[in-house]
Amino acid sequence: NLLFYSQGSDIDHLAIFHDVLRMYGEADDAVKSRTILAIAGRSTGGPKERYEAIARAADARVKRAHAYRIGRDPTIHVAIWSTDNAGQADEALLAKVRAALESPAHGLVCDTFNVRAAVFVATDITLDVWLLPDALESILTAIPAAVTSAWSAETGMGFDLAAEWVQARAMIAGVQRARMTSVEIVAQPYQAVSIRSVTPVYRGRAY
Repeated sequence: NLLFYSQGSDIDHLAIFHDVLRMYGEADDAVKSRTILAIAGRSTGGPKERYEAIARAADARVKRAHAYRIGRDPTIHVAIWSTDNAGQADEALLAKVRAALESPAHGLVCDTFNVRAAVFVATDITLDVWLLPDALESILTAIPAAVTSAWSAETGMGFDLAAEWVQARAMIAGVQRARMTSVEIVAQPYQAVSIRSVTPVYRGRAY
């Protein structure tokens, strides 16, 4: 698909064929993912991708949306993960998404929606870190950005905060071993974890 290899205005030209328009300040990857959702959710019958596409198109601050039902209850729950505020969607953003989903223009007049924030916990991570003998101690300052940027790029709703994942991302050049000392967090499919801070604690050097 040309969409995956396109950049800039080329993405806009492809996206518009699927009635997707770039919002102000929206990044290329966000437009691409919204276009894919729009294609998957073409049916007005209400597949989850359609709900998610509408939610994503409501505001550029919607980073991810997850639509789901609980048991036989017909209510459609939509969990929203924001691009700002450590992922925590504020009430203004939730209201905007709710209005978009309930708009008659989308043909979803028979559906009942419960729009909520996806992020249910913001956590602080602590790590014991051992460096290689010739590594500068200053590389410890690069670990927080390495972990948090990887979390933002690689994870999503329903992703557990596991020690193995954090430790692997903390293993930047010069680190011999990293051990997470804070608690692991298990997320439900409609929940998201936000990393508030990462604190590496220097424990010495080893081969």
